[in-house]
Amino acid sequence: DFGSVLTAPAVTVAEENKQLLFDETGTGATFFTPSNKYIVLTGLPTSQIWPDRLVSYLIAQKINKVAIVYCTNDFDASQDNTIVTNLKAAGITPVYNQAVANSTSNYQVLINDIAASHPQAVLELGFPNNDIPFCRACSRAATTSTSCSPSSQASC
Repeated sequence: DFGSVLTAPAVTVAEENKQLLFDETGTGATFFTPSNKYIVLTGLPTSQIWPDRLVSYLIAQKINKVAIVYCTNDFDASQDNTIVTNLKAAGITPVYNQAVANSTSNYQVLINDIAASHPQAVLELGFPNNDIPFCRACSRAATTSTSCSPSSQASC
C-alpha cells in the first residue's frame, strides 16, 4: 500500500485477526501506540526525523514566529504534531496553526489570515495537489503586496 490512508484499514484487519502487519509507508503516529503490537514500519525512516531537523533549523535561524498549514491526513497531522511539540519545547508557540481538508485547492483566505499573523516562516504540509495551489496563492499574494512577504514563503 502507499501511505496512511491505505494503512488505516490494514491496521484494523491486523489487530482484529492478531496478525503482524509489515508496512512501508503508513507513518501516522496514531498507528504506533502501546496497545497496537501488530504493526512494523519498514520504510520511510526519515518521516519522523525531518521535523526535528526543521525545528532545529528554525531555532538556529532565530525564527520564533512560525505559521503552519497542514492537511488533515494522518501523515501531515503527525508531522504537524511533531513540529508543534518541538517548537513549544523551545519556547516557541506557532502564531498560526491550521488544518485543512486534503481536497483544499483555494488558499487565498488562509494566506490572508497567515499574513495577518506576521510570521517569519510559513510551513505548508500537504501533497502536490495542496502544495502547488498553496505556492501559487503565495506567489499571487506577493505580487499584489497583500500578504506573504518573500521571507514567509519557506515552503515554496
